[in-house]
Amino acid sequence: MPNEAVSDETTISTIHITKSLRNVPPKINKLQQAVIDRLAPVIASDAEYHPGGDVYGGHSECLPHTREQLLNDICDWLDESDAPQKHLYWLQGKAGTGKSTIARTVVSRMSRKKRVVANFFFKRGEGDRSRLKRFFTTISAQLVRKLPGLAQMVQDALESEPSLPEQDPRVQFRKLIKEPLQMQTSCHDKAIVIVVDALDECDSKEDLVALVQQLSKSIVRTQGYQSSSGQLLVKYFVTSRLDRHTSSALHIVSEEKCEKIELERATSGTTKQDIECYFKIRLQKIDGFLNPLSESDPWSNPADVGILKKLADRADPLFEFAAAACRYIAQPTVPGGPRLLIQDILDSNSYGDLDGVYLPILRRRFVNLKGPLRDRAWAAFEDVIGTVVFLADSVTVHCLAMLSGQDEQAVRQELLLFESVLVVPRKQDSSLPITLFHESFRDFLIGPEASEEFKLDMQKTHMRLATRCLEVLRGTLKENLCNLKSPGTHRSEVDDETIRTSISEEAKYACRFWAYHLKRCGLQLIDGDNWHLFLSSRFLHWLEALSLLGRFSEIMPLIRELEAIIHVLKAFLDDAHRFIQYFGQTINAAPLQIYSSALTFCPTESVIRKSFVACLPEWITRTPIVEAQWSACLQTLEDHEARVTSIAFSPEGLLACEDRHKNVKIWDIRSGTCLHTLPILGSASISLISHYEFVLSSDGQWLALVGEQHVELFHISSEDSHSFNMLPPYSASIRHAFFSRDNRYFAVCRQGGDIQICDVASATVLQIRRDGLGIPETATISPDGRLLATGDNIGTIVIWEWKEDICLRPITEHGGRIHSLAFSPDGARLASASADRTVKIWDVSILMHNEGSESVGSDMVSLALNGQRFITSTSGASSGHLWDNYGRECAGISFEGMEARGIQVSANGNMCAAFSDEDIILWDMETGGSLPMTNYSGSIFDPSICSIALSADGGRLVAGTEYGTVEVWESRT
Repeated sequence: MPNEAVSDETTISTIHITKSLRNVPPKINKLQQAVIDRLAPVIASDAEYHPGGDVYGGHSECLPHTREQLLNDICDWLDESDAPQKHLYWLQGKAGTGKSTIARTVVSRMSRKKRVVANFFFKRGEGDRSRLKRFFTTISAQLVRKLPGLAQMVQDALESEPSLPEQDPRVQFRKLIKEPLQMQTSCHDKAIVIVVDALDECDSKEDLVALVQQLSKSIVRTQGYQSSSGQLLVKYFVTSRLDRHTSSALHIVSEEKCEKIELERATSGTTKQDIECYFKIRLQKIDGFLNPLSESDPWSNPADVGILKKLADRADPLFEFAAAACRYIAQPTVPGGPRLLIQDILDSNSYGDLDGVYLPILRRRFVNLKGPLRDRAWAAFEDVIGTVVFLADSVTVHCLAMLSGQDEQAVRQELLLFESVLVVPRKQDSSLPITLFHESFRDFLIGPEASEEFKLDMQKTHMRLATRCLEVLRGTLKENLCNLKSPGTHRSEVDDETIRTSISEEAKYACRFWAYHLKRCGLQLIDGDNWHLFLSSRFLHWLEALSLLGRFSEIMPLIRELEAIIHVLKAFLDDAHRFIQYFGQTINAAPLQIYSSALTFCPTESVIRKSFVACLPEWITRTPIVEAQWSACLQTLEDHEARVTSIAFSPEGLLACEDRHKNVKIWDIRSGTCLHTLPILGSASISLISHYEFVLSSDGQWLALVGEQHVELFHISSEDSHSFNMLPPYSASIRHAFFSRDNRYFAVCRQGGDIQICDVASATVLQIRRDGLGIPETATISPDGRLLATGDNIGTIVIWEWKEDICLRPITEHGGRIHSLAFSPDGARLASASADRTVKIWDVSILMHNEGSESVGSDMVSLALNGQRFITSTSGASSGHLWDNYGRECAGISFEGMEARGIQVSANGNMCAAFSDEDIILWDMETGGSLPMTNYSGSIFDPSICSIALSADGGRLVAGTEYGTVEVWESRT
């Protein structure tokens, strides 16, 4: 049923219902309340549906005798425990078909059955309700409220990591939901139900995909909280539109894990009948409200039944059409009454299209208005309704008046003309926001298929909003905005009332969204304009305000949005980026440290410092001695317990680091967040072999952890993993492990000569081959997946057509063990590096090396993924060689007296690095020339360097050190 079916207690004419805190368990212990209070600032307001309570906006559940079969099927699926592998039910349908009402009804029915239910109703344009960032904190708060045993675990997680609510959502899921549930000791025989509505209204398509990946993999098992099958099963009920992005995301989910249902197909035989039933119930209530003394039974005579059928014909299959039509018809002040408004709907002559109800609603606003009167009405419509649909978050009537620059009473009057499509709070509910009844109304006005008659000017409205935000901020922002007594005052010590009285609602909105509107107005800014002057005079005050509001984590995305449109401020924004990256944690904890700490200790030539030197505290009479420029070191990751022995980059900016205790951490270097900590495989008795402790796939999605007799494939974005317990008859230790170029296959070479090739997606072993000529030291798979090349300890190379079980002749022209093999991108050539100090380039088609190959020192070899160049050297040598893929030497490279321990080439082939215990040297592979070494040599690295890695584009270099720190550097500065 549609979102707006009204219960018997609801007043039809004006649906103004206050927020509800009902449906909260009557007994919440002190610890639960403390955790809920701690999570309160980081949950999405109004995202939770409270069944049985007053729901702001009049959203309701399915009326009796409608959607019965579908609801029974959904609830039966949620109740059953026979197929625990399917933990996700995905209901898809067109906009307006009643998915949200079905979701609310499911929440209500499961709650009445005393099931543990958490829910999140996404809604575009309503701030945190349209973002993934607050999803898991909101769900966690609900679970803590309903499961007292979770409170301590969530409390511990928040105490150990206070920044957890601002971290990557994958980390939030693991530490606020998954791990606390796994530690539960109380037993229940039914699954926890998590309802996720309107997933397509998640603003970021990347977030949408990330959430789908998380849900598809999130089968939580525990020993305590169990389903009848002996494992915990959290079941998810998800609704979304049928659009390109959600359909693409849906393909991520396998049929084995998800029940996928199309709403219109599942209810094709009953939808029109249900809509007719809905119209009859609603119109009877409207007549009863408008004509309370009438004794007749309305809408039961043949003529009225005919009208009901015509209305159902117009609406089918869109329940939102019926809901909006009934709200429109319920207006008590329109001359001619409901029958006239019904005729408006029928005259639209539209079938199954929301235009058929929205056009009459908007045309009624301008009926009989001509000339200047119509122009004034249209201007009011643009200023008020246009502002509502373009806002990045929902706001109160007062805030809307301030942002639109209009009189508050005039704004309210305009809003009340559109109560059939907008939820407008009463004056006594002034703290509640204006919201849309349904997202389709926004699409009708500004979407790609918007009505030409009422289409709004996007750029004009965003420009007006951006300008007004700037005016608000200029009148609000200043140093020490909340008049804190000490620069060391932590944000957590500032009470909400102080912040509320110091920063108005419109200023809060402007702080968060001025850059959002500025970017969307399509304007390229120029030097000296208002935006330039604002940043150069109020930037630090803006940071302070965002920190006080608990929104400091939003600053980096805002800076990136500004970088795209304010090219004249590139130097300022680049410096701001470094300033925030370096001092962000300090500023977020104590806002006034911007001036007494961050500004004081940033480099003397920093653009930020020069712009705001007047903000240096007067009580600091002698400033510390600091560097003139930012160093190349972007970040230092210090959470490792022992020296870092191996590191690897992914193209997406993830960094895998392993310490000597065999713990692996996955970092997001953009935010400095540790996403995952992976302990030693299997047991403490498993020792990981040198150089192959872990392998990262080229797309950054899979991490392989390799032990002597064990391999685990870990899917980074979803936390899914496949384990290979390598027991007899495959008990020989692993010598080499690698992913194929397309990451479809993962292979291991064993001490006994076996080669095992596994399909990454299914975790099944596809082929095992016996080399037979020696112990395999290395192997590689051709780009097309057809050929397998192996190299062994006695210098033999064998090429296999492994899927066809065909072994091509062995090649024995090397005089020592094979260290490295690599195919060119087209698979036509194979490069081999041997202990005989040669690198050979082979023509795969004829299995012989090219005439142009030469012999060089080759204890170490690194090949770029683009296959155009590679570099070779001998361990401990002070020079190397740069080659093209025909085996021709391009240049000799001097290590400038450094005895290299290892070399690395970036994935794009543009950058090369070599390292010793204390030094790192870089080269531009295009020119063969070295880069300035100022920031990379001498005593910068103390203690010694254990490993290095280059990002895919060569722009960043990571070094792991003896004491367990990991340093991230810009390679070109």
